[in-house]
Amino acid sequence: MNLLKTLQGYDIELLEIIADRWDVDLASRDPKEAAKQLVSVMLAPENATREWERLEDDAYNALQSLLTAPEARRPLAMVARLYQDIRQMGPELLKKEKPHLNPLGAAEKLYYHGFVSVTYDQAQTGTQAFAYVPTDLATVLPTRKTRYALTTTPPNPTSPRAKRQPCTLSRRSAAKHTARYRPGR
Repeated sequence: MNLLKTLQGYDIELLEIIADRWDVDLASRDPKEAAKQLVSVMLAPENATREWERLEDDAYNALQSLLTAPEARRPLAMVARLYQDIRQMGPELLKKEKPHLNPLGAAEKLYYHGFVSVTYDQAQTGTQAFAYVPTDLATVLPTRKTRYALTTTPPNPTSPRAKRQPCTLSRRSAAKHTARYRPGR
């Protein structure tokens, strides 16, 4: 399912939570218009990359796991076992409970960030709930980008650490070591 169809199924209260996570001020309280505005922001590669980099490690790992699944979806029961439940609430309960401010786990962080949604579909055992990443959103996420920055600059040679002796052995111990392990010298 694509992102627009996913977001158009949400109440305006949930769309406002997602918009807040993506730093978007919604121009309309109409859910269909708000969904269109959010889609245009969320599918912009630079915005998707920014939000991808903002994810906490547990949410990042959960999203990576979902993205590697066929069709970027997994049974909701499996997702709940691995990454905690997703508490889906109506508009009034969302306002009262504010689950996005204190999510149970990684799955709920992703849900209230708009990266993951829930749908019901036929499975071998009957109708089943699935957590999924909208297809068009999955294509703009920088999944090949690592989260670890490698430094390319050499260490500062004037730092106190660089001035230390590279060996902690005394000169006498070093001489014994050299004589023992380098025969013929």
